[in-house]
Amino acid sequence: MKDRGARWGWLALCGLLVVAGCGDKAEADFAHCVAADAKADFSTAAKACEAAIAADPNSTSGKAAAAKLKDIQVSVDKANKKATAQAAAEADARKLHDEAAAARAKLADYEQQRKDLEAQLANASSTADRRALQAKLLDLERQQYGSPSAAKKKCAPNDPLCSDAN
Repeated sequence: MKDRGARWGWLALCGLLVVAGCGDKAEADFAHCVAADAKADFSTAAKACEAAIAADPNSTSGKAAAAKLKDIQVSVDKANKKATAQAAAEADARKLHDEAAAARAKLADYEQQRKDLEAQLANASSTADRRALQAKLLDLERQQYGSPSAAKKKCAPNDPLCSDAN
């Protein structure tokens, strides 16, 4: 009788060992994959999913890791696209800032040159000097505004020295 009880005991113990040994080998790596993905650590998550797939590709965790790996790759692609778009937007903003600064500097230079010419024009003693200074002023305005028609007319009405008089 003792032999029969010992036999059943050994048989039950061996059965438990067999069942325990048949566990999902990919489960631990898959759990690590899910945890890393939740932290948005996509590199670690991908490596853990790959390890889970390598450990047991046909188990429940191995199949889930394969699906999770595809999701992680999509997340990585989205993150890369977002980073690329953000870098492009920042570059555009820097370019616009630089262009605006250059335009402000050019306008300030134009304003200073115009003020200097107008001061010289106010102090000009001869008609020839006034005409020369008015021509310089007109050229400066043409450079600033691009074309003669776009240049602002600074002549006083009925000014005989100004060719653009109204």
